[in-house]
Amino acid sequence: MESSPSCHQDGSRKDLHCYIRRENNPWVQGRRHHQIALHSYLTLHVTPLDPGQTPKGAVICADHDDGGMFYAYFTHVSDDVYQYLDQYGKIVKIIMETPARIAHVNRIFDF
Repeated sequence: MESSPSCHQDGSRKDLHCYIRRENNPWVQGRRHHQIALHSYLTLHVTPLDPGQTPKGAVICADHDDGGMFYAYFTHVSDDVYQYLDQYGKIVKIIMETPARIAHVNRIFDF
């Protein structure tokens, strides 16, 4: 998968990438439309909040990598973990994280 620069919600540039996790599966690197949608949610609904405020859910859309549009309802889970409801009604966790941390998390959990 092609890697692109990514931004954390606090605006700092780190070795962060977008990862998704479907139920009973490990974290995998998200595709470009996942990264764009999460970045939009963070920019519009998370970053403007004062510390301690909980972000509200929002429908976000982005151009889908395979054509058409990616629509998803995003909500906050905890800390820097978010989730969206996909087109099949399934909840998908989504996060901006370092590859090393994701590899560690995937090693310690038995999916």
